[in-house]
Amino acid sequence: MAKAELERIYAEDGVIYNLKILRDTGVFTKKAVAKMLNDGRLIKEVVKDEHYFRKYKGYAIADAILEEVKTKDCGHIVIKEYVKKGNSKVWNRTLVSELETWLEEGIGHKTEGYESQVVLPEEEMYINE
Repeated sequence: MAKAELERIYAEDGVIYNLKILRDTGVFTKKAVAKMLNDGRLIKEVVKDEHYFRKYKGYAIADAILEEVKTKDCGHIVIKEYVKKGNSKVWNRTLVSELETWLEEGIGHKTEGYESQVVLPEEEMYINE
């Protein structure tokens, strides 16, 4: 896997993007990673099989995204969880938490080749069916 030489999080028109330039190839990527709604909610879609941190029993958000939403009057973080069914993904549940909970109860995590993240265990979130 090529490692990012430059990585940056930025927001444009309510969408939060992760920008990367890959060191090995010079390829530039721009990926939407979350959406900020006008009512102060950050929406992040995840596929459980790919994003769930079993070690912490929860989900992670990049430090840079949390820093970005702190400046945007964000009150709640909404994680829309999907599961894989064959070649498609199906909504499973929605987990909701307050931004303050991420900042106070979140666990710092760093994996080589990825941005620093904060993981929040599910027990700190509530399920909104």
